[in-house]
Amino acid sequence: MTNLRIIAACLAAACLLSSCKKEGGGAGAGAITLTAGGQSTWTIAYAKQGSDANSFVSAFAAYTGCTLRGYLASSEQNQNEILVGNTSRQETRDVMEGISNGFKIAFRGDKLVIAGTDDTWTAVALYEFEKRILKSKKYLDGGTLKIPSNYVLSESYDDPMTIARLLRNGYTQFSLSTEKALNCPAEGTIKVAQGAASDGTYAYFVLRNSSDDQAMVFKHDLKTGQRIAKSAVFNGGHCNDMTLNTRTSTLYVVHGSAAPKVLTPVAAGDLSVGQTKTVSVGTGAISYNAARNCYAVSQGGKNLVLCNHNFVSVQSYTRTDNTGHTAQGMGSDDHYIYFPMSSSSDNILVVYDWNGYYIATLKINLSMESESMFYAAGNYYVNFYSAGATLYKITPVLNYSFGS
Repeated sequence: MTNLRIIAACLAAACLLSSCKKEGGGAGAGAITLTAGGQSTWTIAYAKQGSDANSFVSAFAAYTGCTLRGYLASSEQNQNEILVGNTSRQETRDVMEGISNGFKIAFRGDKLVIAGTDDTWTAVALYEFEKRILKSKKYLDGGTLKIPSNYVLSESYDDPMTIARLLRNGYTQFSLSTEKALNCPAEGTIKVAQGAASDGTYAYFVLRNSSDDQAMVFKHDLKTGQRIAKSAVFNGGHCNDMTLNTRTSTLYVVHGSAAPKVLTPVAAGDLSVGQTKTVSVGTGAISYNAARNCYAVSQGGKNLVLCNHNFVSVQSYTRTDNTGHTAQGMGSDDHYIYFPMSSSSDNILVVYDWNGYYIATLKINLSMESESMFYAAGNYYVNFYSAGATLYKITPVLNYSFGS
């Protein structure tokens, strides 16, 4: 395969990735009138009290000129309700049936359901309702809001990749919540955390000693945190980062600055250590993506290089973020590449797409030194150097705010 064909296979893979975003309804359907002349018989019943619910009440009033009464869905029930969020109502359950990770907007009887599979997806649903319904003269004209009874807008994904979905839909003003997932403790003097990787069932960590001549790879159950196995001691240099090729079940440990083109392979199954492998590109950080069957690598926080499955460089980009934070490892999902970077006070995730374009910088409110990250089993994780390696689950939190 020529380099151009390799690049096309690696970079255009996003076109083959499955997604589900649907909008339909309208033709031949009867219209349901929610407001007319500043009057309405509708109310807003929300799953939980909070800023999202209050902002939606304000947004609805601002666009339609009609202020609807809002209340908790658990406190009362009326006809002609807009049900916001994951209420316990049967209508919400009916509408959300079949939505794995995402949201849906649809009528069910005398209820209009606007809900997501979690609070972040409900916020997306509210933003989409504002953008596609309240801002559209097709549905709102002169204070009269009419929506076809068969109107449906939905997004649903088997594999959530929620940070990527938010960024791809243009949402960048979200925060990242953190939750400790597990700890990989030190093994004697082998205590400095570096790279981490996962296949969705197990998490793998590489730790080294302070003189950079002894390292071990540890295997933990991702759900329980239990240590399953550990490798023999090997010399992995600084062990800057590590990734897992899930197609071959092989971990690759990056040696780092002293030997930037040397990797140590470790079998993910039994953690047997293989012979070192020399590659053609300097590597300080690395991430493998199975959907694309290629590697993304970087060195010193200055570049982004895409390599095929044989570690042959096929495309190189210069990074433009210049954050001032310290470069660490990297991770990826099917849409983006993520660089965890550290400072004395916080950490960030710098995001690039697979075409080398800078997308966003996301803040992680933890002061420990980040080392690497990965996406697995529907969640994002960042590895920190703390009591060995301490892994945190990183979850995006988006709130609906009218006028933002």
